[in-house]
Amino acid sequence: MMRLSLFALLLADFAAIPAAGEMPASGDYLSDAYVAFLKESHSPLAALKRNFSPQIISVENGRIVEHINWHEGCTIHPAQECPDAKSLNSNDKDEVTLKGVTYRLTSDPDTVIGAIVLGGEYVDERGKLYRFDDRGTATFPDRSFRYELCLEQVGPPCGGADMFYDKGTGALYAFKRDAGSLLIFAGPADESGEVDFTKPLLRLKAK
Repeated sequence: MMRLSLFALLLADFAAIPAAGEMPASGDYLSDAYVAFLKESHSPLAALKRNFSPQIISVENGRIVEHINWHEGCTIHPAQECPDAKSLNSNDKDEVTLKGVTYRLTSDPDTVIGAIVLGGEYVDERGKLYRFDDRGTATFPDRSFRYELCLEQVGPPCGGADMFYDKGTGALYAFKRDAGSLLIFAGPADESGEVDFTKPLLRLKAK
């Protein structure tokens, strides 16, 4: 009886372990390495140059879409066949591994990344409060708006600088952030994509 009970427990434990190559849930999975670098640098452009490729994996209808630089992927190039999602190692419903890199299921990658890069409260030189929250809303002294980062750094207007835009008006802003400050600049004036970094619109300090 004791041997049978022990065998039953071992069998139950084995059954609870997902099989290698188990099909992961559909959705978007962000790279742990990419997210860690963003938390340190607050710069999607710097992260792009570090080549965390792919930064995100989308699983759709049992197939993988690799977003190499938020622009290209296997669905963009018909000649490149998307691999089957079973090529992922999935030991958790919210986590997969590809080529030794861990990716975690993320419901809204754009908003999550925006919060990592810009999220927080700041004050200007007059003590006025500015806030970028973790739900994609920016609150300035004179207005609130939905914001999103330019992650597709392929050519103008977003190529060559860290930028975010007002989802309501489409206005584009460049920024530079470190641990204690946030500088915001006017976006490119033309299709060249060049930003004048000598004249910040706002000089903000983190609270």
